[in-house]
Amino acid sequence: MIDSYKSLIKQGLSKKRYQHSIYVADECKKIAKKYGADVNDAYIAGLLHDAKKDVPLEELKMLVLSSNIEVEEVELNSPQLWHAIASCQFARDELGISNIDILNAIRYHTVARPNMSLLEKIVYLGDISSEDRTYNDVGKVRKLIYSNLDSAMLYVLKFVITKLLSHKGQVPCTTIQAYNFYLSISKSKNLA
Repeated sequence: MIDSYKSLIKQGLSKKRYQHSIYVADECKKIAKKYGADVNDAYIAGLLHDAKKDVPLEELKMLVLSSNIEVEEVELNSPQLWHAIASCQFARDELGISNIDILNAIRYHTVARPNMSLLEKIVYLGDISSEDRTYNDVGKVRKLIYSNLDSAMLYVLKFVITKLLSHKGQVPCTTIQAYNFYLSISKSKNLA
């Protein structure tokens, strides 16, 4: 099954994007092992998270609008987020994946949301910390992931929101809600 997924996504992705998907899948597998999550589900969700990333924007928009997946207005106004919805639809409709946890992990890997499942957090964090990531704080993010997932979520969400604001970008409601949720958890555990 995994080999057939690899073959399918390889056809639709650039070499760089395909390699990124492999790196994310590998990272998700490692994080899943650390926290006792289903390793196979983590690998599949990581592998498929960007399955539609290289689709032309007009086609992506059509996929999003026809997906029957709830999409907030900010996402509709942010083409860089469309691939997550389209990749979720692809996994569900074309690959026949019915595991809602895998589908949600793919769906929310760009925007996050409050009270994410363990798998959703793994894919969100696996994407931002994969081997090919080289931004300044990636080392700190990787350390946080392997010490406390909720602290890592808070740190990454703050990083993402700050970056969006510095570029005058819109921040999806689910991202703000996720930040508030993980801030509250961190405060209750004295981690913030």
